[in-house]
Amino acid sequence: MSKSSEVSYLREVNKAPSLKLPSPESIQAVHSVAAKGLKELFQGMFDAIDDSLFELANNARSNNEQNRFFETMREVRIKRRSIEEAFFQSIQSQFKPSNVLQPQKDARQDEPSTESLSLVGNSDMEQSVAITSMASKAGANYQGQFLEIQRRVANLYGANDPDTITSPLDPCKVSEIFLQSIASLEVELKEQLLILKQFDRFVMSNLDETLTGTIVALDAQGAEFSASKPSTNRSQSKYTEGGGATGNKNILPALQALLEKQRQPGSTQAGQSATQAIPAHQLVMMLNSIQNQILSQAQQYSGESLLDIRSAVQSQVKGKSARISELDEDLINLVAMLFEFILDDYNLAPSMQVLISRLQIPVLKVVIQDKSFFNSSKHPARNLLNALARAGIGWSEQQDKTKDSLYLKIQEIVHRVLDEFEGNIELFNQLSNDFEDFLVKEERRASIVEQRTREAEEGRIRTKRAHRKVEETLSKQILSAHHAIPEVVIDTLKNGWSRVMFLAYLKDAEEHQWQNSVDVSKELIWCLQPLTAAKDRQRWITVVPKLLKDLEAGLLNVSYNSSNLKETIEQIKGELTSSFKESSYTQQ
Repeated sequence: MSKSSEVSYLREVNKAPSLKLPSPESIQAVHSVAAKGLKELFQGMFDAIDDSLFELANNARSNNEQNRFFETMREVRIKRRSIEEAFFQSIQSQFKPSNVLQPQKDARQDEPSTESLSLVGNSDMEQSVAITSMASKAGANYQGQFLEIQRRVANLYGANDPDTITSPLDPCKVSEIFLQSIASLEVELKEQLLILKQFDRFVMSNLDETLTGTIVALDAQGAEFSASKPSTNRSQSKYTEGGGATGNKNILPALQALLEKQRQPGSTQAGQSATQAIPAHQLVMMLNSIQNQILSQAQQYSGESLLDIRSAVQSQVKGKSARISELDEDLINLVAMLFEFILDDYNLAPSMQVLISRLQIPVLKVVIQDKSFFNSSKHPARNLLNALARAGIGWSEQQDKTKDSLYLKIQEIVHRVLDEFEGNIELFNQLSNDFEDFLVKEERRASIVEQRTREAEEGRIRTKRAHRKVEETLSKQILSAHHAIPEVVIDTLKNGWSRVMFLAYLKDAEEHQWQNSVDVSKELIWCLQPLTAAKDRQRWITVVPKLLKDLEAGLLNVSYNSSNLKETIEQIKGELTSSFKESSYTQQ
């Protein structure tokens, strides 16, 4: 550690003299493990970003769109190092005692704090929703590991209560740091959201090994949590299902505060304070009507237009003397933005987007009934929505929808939600379990098909390799001969003996016949050349009888010219004898 770092660290120690802080070496040891795990995930993320942008550029509908994707790819490549440096420097700073030993904020203080959620400005609600969603999902998926880290970090830094510290790997903090790290990218919002999606998929959704490694590193520094230490209920529930990564606090008020700043003077709420707001139960009845219309249209024909939830609701309100309440308007906007974030995925085919968009009305009904929808990624409705979106990624429009099992299953689930959901959220749990069972069966079936396909492909490759090897070997033997080779011999080698060599090559791993087949063709060509040396002539006399037997047996085994095989062998025997006699005559 540098001198300046030591001074800074001592200052941090002096800020909390009653605490027994860990040594700089202990902090560095834990940070190094966490950073190493994150760096490995970053590699996959940047590769995926590059691949996605390249594919989008290739499939662009215009030159301008293609240039935009290529420019984004170039921008990310140029600034990749600075993004990584900014991210990991910020992560490192989270391990400083001055950042870890933060007093726990009161949840009521956090609720109206729009600054805490307005990560890049109040106008960018899409990014706020994306960051909140990925952090909440990660907190729910790895709640046990986050809790263990929280406890061990408190122990390492000398805090009796885990709730009095801020975990260096808190998912909300990590997500915020990444968004701040890519702030320098000069790209459009769609491309920013694509980058955030890849961060979610390749980093936040794959934290298992990184978190486990961090727990092991903390234990190695003597931070293993003791069950005898006091712990509040708040620390135990911070990463539980109900609150996701944001704890027990309700994030809806903060999101509403941001939406209020976005409203334009001419919005539906402006100047309508005297108009009576539509009660929630009446709004749900309107939504039921829209839901029935969507189901009817979906069953009659396969439309290809995305559902615009704002327009659909406004069409029901138009002409009425009442207005939509401010809270309900906010809920409509939040649900619309959530679906825009999910559907605005370049890897989700238009037909899949249409299907999933039809769930906006049922989800809005869920949100009106249960505001915890925004706090928990494990909410039954969100579970089902995420599962359908993940499964739809990569599905191709080229597939026949009327025969494709995945498309038909998602269609069936969407239709069931539209037909059956009247307020019982348990339906989403049932459909999630049903869809999970379907995916397991599909995966098992796909693995069998994949194995057979792989075996067929491997067989095709081996066959191609065998043909090429046989052709190369025979051509080399024939071309390297310094004497004329009779036509009957060449024809037999290329059209008959090549089959013997082909099978021998494929079975060589078990039967080791390849070299024998090569030796037979080589000996046959050798025996046809003029032989003047006595030792060569003696070898010819010894080799030819066995050569003819091997040649006939091999050709018989591959059914070459079976009706005239004897005649072919006799012709070859005659050529061999004539060549030997000519050599004898020449020698005399």
